[in-house]
Amino acid sequence: MVNLSEQKLWIKKRTSRGGGRVVNNRPAVSGKNIKRDVKKNQVAYSHYLLKLCLLFALGLIWLRFGIEVGSFTAVPLGLIVGIIVIVFEPLEHARSLELSILIASTVLSFFLPIGIIL
Repeated sequence: MVNLSEQKLWIKKRTSRGGGRVVNNRPAVSGKNIKRDVKKNQVAYSHYLLKLCLLFALGLIWLRFGIEVGSFTAVPLGLIVGIIVIVFEPLEHARSLELSILIASTVLSFFLPIGIIL
């Protein structure tokens, strides 16, 4: 027999409609918990910041043609590769932030003379 009181469980409370709401028994967030979590997860935060910086740099890459194709002389190669990378990202909660950084850097490099042209 498993002692359920010793395990951390998701408790599902019944409502009058038959459904339920999920109650999480996690400790409350306080200043001590935040400092502890930041120290514990410093590598994860650094990894995520590095990924955002790499996506910003990826958005700056353009492929320029020697000839003019319609009204375009360049294709945002970094945007295309970045979208492919974001689609196959296992963490779904951060996709919108990553995509917005990628698009912002691509638009910025389109209007300003910054970026990497291949």
